[in-house]
Order: sequence, then C-alpha cells, then structure tokens
Amino acid sequence: MWFGPPDGLAPESRLSAVVANTGRMFTAFWGTDQPLSNHWVARCTNCTEGYAYVNAAVPWTINLCPTYFSDLQRFDWFGGLSQPGALIHEMSHFAVVANTLDRAANYDGARRLADTNPWAAANNADNYSNFFSNQDNLPPVR
Repeated sequence: MWFGPPDGLAPESRLSAVVANTGRMFTAFWGTDQPLSNHWVARCTNCTEGYAYVNAAVPWTINLCPTYFSDLQRFDWFGGLSQPGALIHEMSHFAVVANTLDRAANYDGARRLADTNPWAAANNADNYSNFFSNQDNLPPVR
C-alpha cells in the first residue's frame, strides 16, 4: 500500500528495493551486524524549521530540532506525526541506508504518491515512516 502494488521479487523490482531499504533501516536502528548498526546518534540543535534533519552524505547523525520534542507525539504508532516516525524518516535519507528524498509529505501525500508513482514512493522518506508506523493499523503479514 505504501509503495504501490507488488511487482514481483526480481532483483530489479520495486519490491526488492523496498525490502533491501527496510532491511538496512532495521539493521541501522536495532541490528547487530556491522557496518550499519550501533553507529547512529541523535543530536539536539537549535534549528528553526521542521522537526529533524540529516546530511544524507554523512551518516549517522540525526539532528533534532526543538519542535521534535514540543510538537510530536512520543509514541503514536497508529496515525499522526510521531517521534519514532521522524527518526525513521530521517534515517531513510542516509545514502548508505535508503537515500530517500522528500517527494511527498504526510499521510495523504505519501498515499497519493504510492497510487500515482510507486517508484517515487519507494524513494520517499514519508512512505517508509508511514510503513513502519503502520498508520492503517494493518495486521501483520504471516
């Protein structure tokens, strides 16, 4: 749903790219395999726009703005903006993780992108944030 309809498992498929990207994000946050895991750090900054930002070419520092702490819900995994969702969004930007862009923002923009341009959705940070946040409260795939 967040990346358009399935297109097969061939190495060049969109689904294969999304699976590889989500695997690298999971490893970067929670894995024990090097070189992606246990390197990232969140740093508080005095930025005045947005919730957080990264330099995609220089991994592992996620810069958190004051609005990250004041405006975002701490653990709203089922809708709305959240602190975990912002971290996932920013982690996806790192070139060594998924190298995503900000093609469409928020829930509605990300859904529209998946419907109209699935390849662009596979390269959009908010699509990964929404996917990991399970904003539609979908049951787990078995």
